[in-house]
Amino acid sequence: MHIRDKYIDRQNYKDSDQISNEEQYKRANEFFSQFPKIDLQAEKVRCPKCNLLHKVYCLKCGELLVNKELIPKVELPVNLLILHHNKEKHQKSSAIPAKFLSDQVEVKDFPSEFEFDEYTYVLYPHQNAKYIKELSQEELQNIKKFVAIDCTWHQTGAILEKISNKYPQQKFIKLEDYQTYFWRYQHHSLKCLATIEAIYYCYQEYSKAMNINQNYNNLLFFYKYTFQQITDSVQQEVGNSNIYQKIEQKKQRILQSKQDAKKEKLFKKL
Repeated sequence: MHIRDKYIDRQNYKDSDQISNEEQYKRANEFFSQFPKIDLQAEKVRCPKCNLLHKVYCLKCGELLVNKELIPKVELPVNLLILHHNKEKHQKSSAIPAKFLSDQVEVKDFPSEFEFDEYTYVLYPHQNAKYIKELSQEELQNIKKFVAIDCTWHQTGAILEKISNKYPQQKFIKLEDYQTYFWRYQHHSLKCLATIEAIYYCYQEYSKAMNINQNYNNLLFFYKYTFQQITDSVQQEVGNSNIYQKIEQKKQRILQSKQDAKKEKLFKKL
């Protein structure tokens, strides 16, 4: 059994029907079309800290590389800690860019030390997690910090193990059912949200429970921008009818590579 499976609420988690990358891309395109087009006038520039070329930001160094006036600010009712697994590349994170959108967002790389108190709630479908709507008004009002786990599905186990060992009575919250609009189909389930999507829905649900009238669409600002960049690339391939077939073939190669790696690992144990 994977260490992650000790903690997840299996009753609430069910695989959804698989869909093609083309269908998922169309779903994402429909979702993101509700947001205005973003123009950051971005070109690749060197990060002043690591001297590597990046576009928009360098997430490893935490440096914004475009005009700050082009970036919206989001006021959050509760502070946010993003606990990012250090084996996952910073540039792949959908959540870390949120630090440029709100001063209330903190990012820590696991396994660095972290401190929680009784007013900290971890966002994860833990077997002991409660829905936000199940919390009393007193519990809601006392929340001082949300913690979002930012890593691959398989890496969550190590983070959950450390949290549970350090804080046996840790409080967890989970979300209502949503489907991801990440532009490539995730082979686990459509219910596996990108971290920034989970954060977005978390604040939506919290504000609804607290009767706070606030719009959190700008939390998805960089998520939308990334999709916009991908869309521009796809449009350049309009004349290529095999574009989705290529995406699907790449996905299958990645899955096959992972399966081969697992078989090789098992073989070495014999």
